[in-house]
Amino acid sequence: MRRLGKRGGLGNPRLVYQQSDVVALLERQDGYATVEALQRLGLSRSALRWRLNRSWRLFLPGVVQTFTGEPTPRQRLIAAALFAGEDAALTAWAACQWWGLKNDTGDRCLVFVTARNRGEKRYRNILVRRSQLLDAGVIKDGLLRVSSAARSVADAARRAHQQQRADALVIEAVQGHHTSGDQLAHWLNVASMPGNERLRRAMAAAETGAWSVPEAQLLALLATSTVLPVALANPRLSAANGIRLVTPDAYLGDVGLAVMVHSRAHHFDSAEWEATIAGDSGLSEHGVTVLGVTPRQLHADPAAVLARVERTYLALQRAGHRPRATTAVRPVS
Repeated sequence: MRRLGKRGGLGNPRLVYQQSDVVALLERQDGYATVEALQRLGLSRSALRWRLNRSWRLFLPGVVQTFTGEPTPRQRLIAAALFAGEDAALTAWAACQWWGLKNDTGDRCLVFVTARNRGEKRYRNILVRRSQLLDAGVIKDGLLRVSSAARSVADAARRAHQQQRADALVIEAVQGHHTSGDQLAHWLNVASMPGNERLRRAMAAAETGAWSVPEAQLLALLATSTVLPVALANPRLSAANGIRLVTPDAYLGDVGLAVMVHSRAHHFDSAEWEATIAGDSGLSEHGVTVLGVTPRQLHADPAAVLARVERTYLALQRAGHRPRATTAVRPVS
């Protein structure tokens, strides 16, 4: 917030109110305050009008911005929280960002939930909805109240613009230990809400043990086969000397067949991509056959991908191939 100097003071000296209290409030709230809070501190309607005609502006209904220039994303959240009310908690996409999740659901609405006995309130991209569902995991971050990771992810998945976006978010949240399947199941089952089916499908994708949407698609595809045994999802493989090997996306351990989804979208730079390819070679050195597929192939012709995996599996089985690597993980049900 821009500091208030002599020329940027709180108003005409003839307008009398608790200036020090107002300054303290604005410092705490990054330059924002509700009209109601300012009036409680003695700022009259005429004094407020005087300031709004100069350097202040009404940023949201009932919420005043007391500095010039564009607010930061954090300041926009604070203003939205003041608009929503002191008991409201941020949820859905914006709350997932606060929790450190990266996958984008396509939703840009700032959603708050409140227990207040009032109807839904909406202004521009801000939605305040009433909810009687208690969230014991709400976190306070200064003025901002943020819903638990489980509730935030559940609400964001429901509002996701596409099923694949919901899948990606839920997989990221579960694999990153932001939340668990049981915690998400609680928020799925507590109420019948629009988007529950999208959330349910996203949870099913995460339950496969996949680390990305293409991996979930691969595991779901392999599970349809009448030829293949149940594949292991992201198993821990070790060499004969105990050295940890690269983790395959799907693994058929009886013949040592690793199926890997190769996608640059899940590698941040060329070095990481090259390391992945090198890891495939490392598996081969220990008797593991690596079969690579791409997300585009999975999407465009899944039947061809499945047939290729089945042919490779049967060929290794006929040859009596056995890997030198060992694994310790339960199969995905």
